[in-house]
Amino acid sequence: MSIKDLLEEVDDRIEIGKLAIDSDSCIFKSCHRYKDNWNIELAYMDFMFQIGTIQNKCYQRLAKIEEIKICLTSSTNFRYDIYPEYKANRKKIVDEDALKLKERVKELKKVIYQRVKSLVLVSSVYEADDYMIQLSEKGWILAAIDKDVINASRTSCYDYNKNEWIDGKDIADIAEWYLIQAITGDSTDGISGVKGKGIKFAEKFIQEIKEGTKEFSDYVDLFPTPDDCLLMNRLVRMNQHDSDGNLKLCTINDINDDIELISVF
Repeated sequence: MSIKDLLEEVDDRIEIGKLAIDSDSCIFKSCHRYKDNWNIELAYMDFMFQIGTIQNKCYQRLAKIEEIKICLTSSTNFRYDIYPEYKANRKKIVDEDALKLKERVKELKKVIYQRVKSLVLVSSVYEADDYMIQLSEKGWILAAIDKDVINASRTSCYDYNKNEWIDGKDIADIAEWYLIQAITGDSTDGISGVKGKGIKFAEKFIQEIKEGTKEFSDYVDLFPTPDDCLLMNRLVRMNQHDSDGNLKLCTINDINDDIELISVF
C-alpha cells in the first residue's frame, strides 16, 4: 500500500466512535470449540480474544474507540410474552450434545456478565439485536453477522464472519426491510409470517406499494386478521423503544407510516 493510499484510508475513518458487538455468536463459537473438552476458563479467554480481534478490525473505520458494549441475549424477552410460539422449535432439543452446548452457553454468558459487567448490555426485555439497533440509532458502529441487524442498522456494520463492512441503511430501506420480514416470517425463530408467502412474493408486493398500485389496506389484508399483521410486525422489529430506551411496541399506525414512507421514495 502506498503512502497516498494509507493517508486516504485514514481520512475515511471516523475520528472517534463507539462500538457495539452482537456477541451471541461469539459465545456459541467459544463453547463449541471446547465442546469435547469443556473448560470454562478457556472458553472465556477464547471469547475475549474474539472480541479483541473484532475491536482491532473496527479500527478500519474508527480512529479511536471511545466505548464498547457487548450485547447479549438472555433466556427471556418481550417476544416470548406476546407470542408463546417464539423460538418454541429451539426448545424441543432432545440431542444430548446439543443440550450440553446450550447449558454451556448459559454458563459462559453468566461468567462474562460477572467479569466485564460494565461492558455488557443484557436484560429480560430485549434481545442483543434490539440493543444493537438502539445503539445504531445513537450513532454507534456495529459488529454483527445477523442479517436482521445488518439490514436495520443506521450506521456502518462490520460482518466479522465475512470480514467486510456494510454501509448503514436509510430509514426508508429499514422500513421496507421490516415490512418484508413480517410477511416472510422467520422459521428459525418460529415466526410464521404470512402462510405460503416467501421472499420473492414479499419483495414484489412491497415494490407494488412503492409504485402506488398497492396500499396499506392491501398489506394488512395479506394477514389473517389486522391483529396478526400487528403481531408479526412487533416480532420482527428491533426499533420498538422510546427516547429513554423503554419498550414501546409498534402500533398499526406505525405500520401505516412506514408504508407511506416507502411510497414516497
